[in-house]
Amino acid sequence: MGIEKVGIVFHEYCAQNKILKLVLPISNILLMATSVLKVIQNFISMGSLMATVVYVVFILAVLLNFAKSDYRTLSLGMGIYLFDYVYGFFRTLVRYQRLNWSALTYFLLWAFFAYMAYKKSIKLAS
Repeated sequence: MGIEKVGIVFHEYCAQNKILKLVLPISNILLMATSVLKVIQNFISMGSLMATVVYVVFILAVLLNFAKSDYRTLSLGMGIYLFDYVYGFFRTLVRYQRLNWSALTYFLLWAFFAYMAYKKSIKLAS
């Protein structure tokens, strides 16, 4: 149960910080919005600045949801985010007939995190 203690301490830190205190209640919305925007960026070019902002806000939302111990939303948001890497992997495989190792590596990493968050949400629900 060590990871929950880290989340509790991080939640206390976020509750004391002026900016993070304001963002903490809407972290679920930020996580879902950035996950969906990441997938949409595969089909509509939004520019590199927008891609960077989406990535930074996604990581912040993941950390804030971890601090709130909202593992179900965390696993759902990361699951949507995974679709981007699955799409990138198969797009490269079909279009260029080669393996996209970076997309595969990121897929495995985020799939592991999403699975662990899902497993934790199931454990806390029962």
